[in-house]
This record gives sequence, C-alpha cells and structure tokens, in this order.
Amino acid sequence: MKVLILDVIDFDKDIHALENVRNVMSGRSAVKSRFSAQKLHENDLIEEEIAAADRIIISGSARSAYEDFHWKPRLKRALQLILNSGKPTYAICFGCQFLAQEMGGKVVNNPNGPEFGSVRINLTEVGMKHPFLHGFNQDKMVHESHNDRIEKLPEGAVLLAYNENSPVQAFQYKNIFATQFHPDIPVDNLYKLLDGRKQKYFDLGVFKSESDYEKLKAEIPLGVEGYVILERFLNFGRADGDTKDLVELIHGAV
Repeated sequence: MKVLILDVIDFDKDIHALENVRNVMSGRSAVKSRFSAQKLHENDLIEEEIAAADRIIISGSARSAYEDFHWKPRLKRALQLILNSGKPTYAICFGCQFLAQEMGGKVVNNPNGPEFGSVRINLTEVGMKHPFLHGFNQDKMVHESHNDRIEKLPEGAVLLAYNENSPVQAFQYKNIFATQFHPDIPVDNLYKLLDGRKQKYFDLGVFKSESDYEKLKAEIPLGVEGYVILERFLNFGRADGDTKDLVELIHGAV
C-alpha cells in the first residue's frame, strides 16, 4: 500500500513528517506500507503522486490556516485533488485547520493560549462509533501542539471530538479524517519542541512555575496512546486485503 505524506513542516529543517510517521509506526502491528513524501513548502505539487497513493496524510505545520504563505496555492490544489479523488486521507493539526478554513469553517488564534503535551479529549456520540477513535473518551491521552483552534466547522463536517481548550479536536469531512491532535510525533521531538518554547510558555502563562513545566514534560510519554489512531487509519479494512471501501466503511460507522 502506498501512503503519501504532504509535508508542510517548514519551521525546522531537522524535523520531517516522513521520518516522524516512520518512527511512530516502527514496530507497530500489521503496518506494512510504502511511505513517500512531497514537501509542498519546497517543491511544486506532483499530481501523479496523489493519483498513485492509496492513502494520504497532510502533516502539521507552524503556519496558521488564515495566513498567506508562498506554498498555500499548492496545498489548496492538493486538497481539491484529494477531495475529488475520494481517497482516504488523514489531516493532522494544521492540516485539520486548513481543511476547515478552506471548506468554509473558521480558524482563530486560540484565546485559551497554546495547547501542548499529553491531554484528554471528549468524544461525541458519533465519535464514539468512529473506527479510529473508539476508546479515547477520557480513557486515553493524545499529543497536542498548537496555537490556533477551529471555532466553526464547515457545512457537511461531522464533529467527532472536543475538549475545554478546543471546541473541535476531531472531525470527518467527506473522505478526510481530521484531528487537532498529533498521533504522528515521536516523544523525543516533543521534548525538543517543549524545550525550545519553554521561555515563551512561561511568558504566556502556560507555566506558572518550574514544577508546572516539569510536570508537563514528565507526562509527554503518556500521549503515545494516540499512536494507535494513526495505526488504525493505516490498517482499517485491511484484514481481507481490500481497502477500496475504506471511506464507505467509515461513513457507515458514523
């Protein structure tokens, strides 16, 4: 199975979406996929790669969906191709926000401040039935790293998860499953991000004391429970080797 990752991580040359996914999925059950990546912030879109992919992942980014950046037209075109194709796609964090914004929703800078580390989410009734999310209603933790949030979903989107910080933590839009949280970042990279933002988070009041910082850092490994969501996306419907009806199966569940 071919999995194409649209890599829009343009804030750190040492962090790559392809390596993140491979690292997170290393050793996990039944994940036998051929991963490739298009770095849309560096190169023009290769439409044939989207056409050849069985599944697609849109990565996170430090960008905001409501801002302008030079590679935004490439991602807009890729999103339209994905929707036209009907192929199973997973949009993560910025990818989730970009999808919502482009389809008529609203994304804003989060008035509650940054959300980072391992957190719990609440599932809607529909979310509890979703094949990728079952079991995550306050029982397990996921990784977060974002400054923006989705205030309004586009028409036709189905809300799957939320929490006190963000009214939209996950939703389904046609063939695209989207989450505000990250099931795709290795723990070591989260430590690196946290250390780089430590003073900023103190200045913003995310941390009131050094013990707050140490507590959040110590809890980061708990969010690896969320890796199973990405694994489910890659594995769902593969028991019989047939993935062509994945989208129909998802919509049948929700």
